[in-house]
Amino acid sequence: MVFNTHDFKFCEKSVSGTLTVGEFTYEQQDDHQATIGGVLIDPDNGNQFVLDEDSYVPHRDFFDANPDPSTYDNGMPSQWTEFGDQLYFNRPADKLYVFKQHYFRNPTILSADTDVPDVPETFRELLELWADYRGEKYRGNHDIAATYKQEFEDELENMAIKYSPVTGMGPTIARQTRKRA
Repeated sequence: MVFNTHDFKFCEKSVSGTLTVGEFTYEQQDDHQATIGGVLIDPDNGNQFVLDEDSYVPHRDFFDANPDPSTYDNGMPSQWTEFGDQLYFNRPADKLYVFKQHYFRNPTILSADTDVPDVPETFRELLELWADYRGEKYRGNHDIAATYKQEFEDELENMAIKYSPVTGMGPTIARQTRKRA
């Protein structure tokens, strides 16, 4: 519940690899949840194809326009999409491109006694609050469950404020909303 509500800085990850000649797909990492961005770098001249919202095409539109990217001439891609566990480019690579991807990873599954949750230590109480909420809801104590859920949501919002990615460049500056007399 914690990780499917916000994007958190502590879940960001980068990976590097290669897109080889003739390939137009790149397999996502096992812990991949959502792509933030990336870049293909030409090894000869440093030219770059940036994976961003301008070059992204929703998968249905992408496959309507590019039903079989393997039939196009090899070159540097100009569009990309995600489908299943693959990144797709609109044409096969003509060179051994360096690929760097930034993404949000899935949280670690807690299956062993020694596993540690990804939630920062100062916010680990969130896990207890969620468990308390679910337990009381199961028992039919809806008023108590509502109290635990509200505490959970308040702490989750605090964590989101502290650990959500900053979208602007430079420091975040709060603007004054009251006029001084």
